[in-house]
Amino acid sequence: FQQAGYDRVRLAEAEELRLLSQQLAKNASEAVQGTEQAFTKLDQNRADFERKFDIIKNGDEEEGLPASPEALNELLSGVSSVWTDVQANASEIIKNKKVVLDLHNVAADLSRTIPQLQYETTKVVDSLLESQASHEQVYYATRQSWNAERILGSIQKVLAGGEGAEEAAKTFKEDADLFRQVLIAMLEGDDILEIQKVTNPMAREALEEISKIFESVDNNVSYIVKSSANL
Repeated sequence: FQQAGYDRVRLAEAEELRLLSQQLAKNASEAVQGTEQAFTKLDQNRADFERKFDIIKNGDEEEGLPASPEALNELLSGVSSVWTDVQANASEIIKNKKVVLDLHNVAADLSRTIPQLQYETTKVVDSLLESQASHEQVYYATRQSWNAERILGSIQKVLAGGEGAEEAAKTFKEDADLFRQVLIAMLEGDDILEIQKVTNPMAREALEEISKIFESVDNNVSYIVKSSANL
């Protein structure tokens, strides 16, 4: 009868582990998506799982529960192996809390900035078309809107983390560098790129506004590239 009582306690603890594993997965997912409260919950889940698994495996002296019998060693060894990987992943997420939250704040800023860039770019295109500017100028102005969209897409891939984060960060930098290069060329002219200086007053006014807005993107390029290695 005493052994049956021990088994009931272990089964209850095992059920708690099952629920905790679900909470761990949920809070880990929410944490990497930038939910600040999820980091605290994930840390608590990690500690609770570790404590309860230790009770099942090694017993609880205060409660009079002995260590699990040898018959459960293989099963517990399998759980321990999986838990080692899960614990390492959870710890990595918690360690990078600041980076994850900062990048999500940057992404939120970019989500507001990119539509502004595209709006001003549309004004540039419209002004160039009205003034019958060259096809090349219109083409590059139109492409800037696509470049802006690519910048936003790249940062979203960075936030997804994993093995593709660093590559996505490189793409983000390339897209931002290209946007800056074309923007400067349209304002000042560039013989190498064969982009003529925009002279239409309304188009230049919009380009100057784009230059101001783009500063917030430009200022975060190096930080995003550097931080991507931690995701």
